[in-house]
Amino acid sequence: MNVNFQYAVSYLLAILLISSTAGSLLYLCIRLFRRIVCKRWDIVYYYSLLRAAVFFSMIPAVLLTVIAIFSRNHMEWGVLSPEYGVQVVTYQDYFGIMMIDNLKLNAVRVGMIYIWLAGFLFFLLKLLKGKYWLKKIRTDAREWEEEWVNKIREQVMKEAGTDKKIRVWQSGRITMPFSAGIVHPEIYFPETEIAEQHLYYILKHEYIHCMRKDLILHLFMTLVKAIHWYHPVIWFLEREFCNYSELSCDEEALSMANKDERYEYAQLILAKTETVKTKRQYAYMAGFISRDEKDMKERITYIMRGSKSKKITKAAFLSAVLLFTGLCPGVTYAASQGFSVVNGYISQVAEEAITTYQEMEEFTAYNGHEVLTEEEILELEEVPLLTGERAAIDVTIAGNGRSNLRRAALKKGDKVRVALAADRLSDAFCICLLDINSGVTSTVYSRDGAVSYVYEADQTSDYVLYVQGKNGVNGSRIHISGSIING
Repeated sequence: MNVNFQYAVSYLLAILLISSTAGSLLYLCIRLFRRIVCKRWDIVYYYSLLRAAVFFSMIPAVLLTVIAIFSRNHMEWGVLSPEYGVQVVTYQDYFGIMMIDNLKLNAVRVGMIYIWLAGFLFFLLKLLKGKYWLKKIRTDAREWEEEWVNKIREQVMKEAGTDKKIRVWQSGRITMPFSAGIVHPEIYFPETEIAEQHLYYILKHEYIHCMRKDLILHLFMTLVKAIHWYHPVIWFLEREFCNYSELSCDEEALSMANKDERYEYAQLILAKTETVKTKRQYAYMAGFISRDEKDMKERITYIMRGSKSKKITKAAFLSAVLLFTGLCPGVTYAASQGFSVVNGYISQVAEEAITTYQEMEEFTAYNGHEVLTEEEILELEEVPLLTGERAAIDVTIAGNGRSNLRRAALKKGDKVRVALAADRLSDAFCICLLDINSGVTSTVYSRDGAVSYVYEADQTSDYVLYVQGKNGVNGSRIHISGSIING
């Protein structure tokens, strides 16, 4: 498997896991702060922090995660070796299990990416389905411009302090009112009779959604859920965000209402809930009805209770904003550290498991002789020298092809450790250490698409290490990666 592809897969997995954990930690911190500082916070303030958490999970969490990853030392691959097992670099500087170059682990990582991609596409299709469903509603909807409707809309606009006229539509395809549209929001009503006071409440509620740009945040929340669908806390964030989106709209709509008006508003919500035939709701929508009975019970409770003292909640909100600003990089750092610690532990377990497995298989070297022409010897001068302690190998050869890997000047008794693996277990190849002066070769054949062996120089001489494909004349090409270690 291509090394660059493995790097990309490992980076993507790390970014996904760290950023989703960072977003979840921030959400949990917001909930904890609310319970400790003020259990009866003003809903609008709490919803503002939830909005910030959604935005953080959508953009800054990913950016901060990328910075956290690239601020660490450059990643290197772990290497299979019969004497040292899997040489996994320390988890403080690298990503342990994520970067072990092992066929089975590579397949697991790629499989995880495909599973994530399948989930992402599933939620993306739901998003597109919502867009398609809204388009169908729009085709046969009629604009609702009766005089009494326009009069109520103007009253709502005046109370909202805006002159922006949002178009109102009626459709026979829906059973509940909602607002939709990102750039140009619109409000939709079912084709049923409705009292003027009830129309006023619903219009005011939906106008607040539109003026606060809730529809954009609903879309962001859906994308966050699509990207981080595997993380359970993100699902709780999505549920809480949608619920408090409605609760905060209710609170703003009823800011000047008395107890009787609040009771009437609660009765309206209950009545609409009973007439709704479907709970279909998409990211392009902000509905008037809550999701289920539990959310509805909480909503009615808040409607009848009303908001508490603004003096306390404003101070709490200001403290929360300052705390939030400091938490954003903090939770990302904590998530990356936690990921590294867990990952490091897993890499140690994997190292022991793979080492045990590797020691069970002993590779055998077969000696032979190869006569080289002067021209071939001169060509070997162009082969890269084996310098330092380790050389990374990444080559692709024909099924019966040959590729010179490294040359080295070795003294008698010097050791060269080779750990190379093909992408497929079925690929066959051999690794040869050739004494350029005498023509003596030491050949090791692959097992299950891999070779792990320690060559020892029989005499002081110039050597070249090369790989020979054994898939046959018409065999498939072989991609081989791994490392050669000198000493």
